[in-house]
Amino acid sequence: MFRLPELLEKASDRIFVVEGEKCACVLATLGVLVTTSAHGGKSADKTDWGPLAGREVIILPDNDGEGRCYAQTVTGIVSRLSPPAMVKILELSGLPEKGDCVDWLDTCDVQTPEDIRAELFNLVDRTEVISQKIQPRPLAQLLDSICAFLQRYVVFQHPEQPIAIAPLGSSYMGARCARVHCLPARWFTGKTVR
Repeated sequence: MFRLPELLEKASDRIFVVEGEKCACVLATLGVLVTTSAHGGKSADKTDWGPLAGREVIILPDNDGEGRCYAQTVTGIVSRLSPPAMVKILELSGLPEKGDCVDWLDTCDVQTPEDIRAELFNLVDRTEVISQKIQPRPLAQLLDSICAFLQRYVVFQHPEQPIAIAPLGSSYMGARCARVHCLPARWFTGKTVR
């Protein structure tokens, strides 16, 4: 994640997300906290967005299909963080095709950086929060996942070791142990995993 030390240092500031390091560096001249993903707009899913958990995130997409796709991808990722980020997508007006925040800043060249920042924050304040609700998994699907886990793994505790989770039939459990009921009684504690 680009400019990570600043993101961690200013934990209460809103964060602007742009596509590309050039845009991030130029926008940062306004004194705003800004970042971008590594490896370009098509690789948003290859970046650890964890530092944005629970933060206010404003995405400034480029004015093209790829820019809007990037904004949606980042929105989906940071909305699933724990806690989820509060996301706004601000499409800057007056951008040419394939334009970005640098082009927008060029149209503001007669204003002071403080005036441009105030205008940007005013636009952000008037932009609605994206509410991407994560759909909870249906109970039946959740129970199926738990059953599949329990069919493959067993929780046990050896007297000299902490609680362990091991695949059924693994050498760690012993060559003869292929099912839970085959475990030596002194190993099984009946403790549950939380």
